[in-house]
Amino acid sequence: MTDLKDRFKKAAKRERSHPTNHVDVEDVLGEEKEVKSTVRFTLDLEKELHMQLKTFALKNEVKAAEVLRVLLKKLEEDADLRVKVQAELAMQQLSN
Repeated sequence: MTDLKDRFKKAAKRERSHPTNHVDVEDVLGEEKEVKSTVRFTLDLEKELHMQLKTFALKNEVKAAEVLRVLLKKLEEDADLRVKVQAELAMQQLSN
């Protein structure tokens, strides 16, 4: 057991005898580092929609918030989806 202990001590001395220069992430990224901030958003859902969302999230092993983030991103990226959502919103306004 002493041999193993001595080997660890020697290895530790070797590591200390070769200092490495610490590179800070800020130095490497500089101005490119993006600061992300989040905003809490509360949404009231009907029970059926809530169950649909939670079921989808559980089946895909993700959080419901992640599903909503993807949907919002798709709404921004996909013009066809955007038109469909706008049409649905217009129909809802007419029925109210």
